[in-house]
Amino acid sequence: MDEPLDRWFLERLERNDGEALQHLFMFDSDTLRGGTGEIRAWISVAGAIQRQAKVLDYIAANHAKCGLGFVYWPVEGE
Repeated sequence: MDEPLDRWFLERLERNDGEALQHLFMFDSDTLRGGTGEIRAWISVAGAIQRQAKVLDYIAANHAKCGLGFVYWPVEGE
C-alpha cells in the first residue's frame, strides 16, 4: 500500500488531470511495478469519460495492506 500515491492519484481524478496521469508509468518504480496495476484501469476510465471525478472516500486498510478508493463520475444530462 502506498497511501501518498493513492491520495495523489485520487486528487488527479478529481481535477481531471489526465496530463499528470499519462506519465505515471513512464518511469521505473518498485511501487508502481508492485500492487498498483488497478490504477491502470482507473486511468482507462478517466481517459474515456474525461470529466472530473467525485471521490467519495479513501480507506487506508493497513491490516489488508491495501488502499480502498471509492470514486464516481457524474454524467447527468448526457
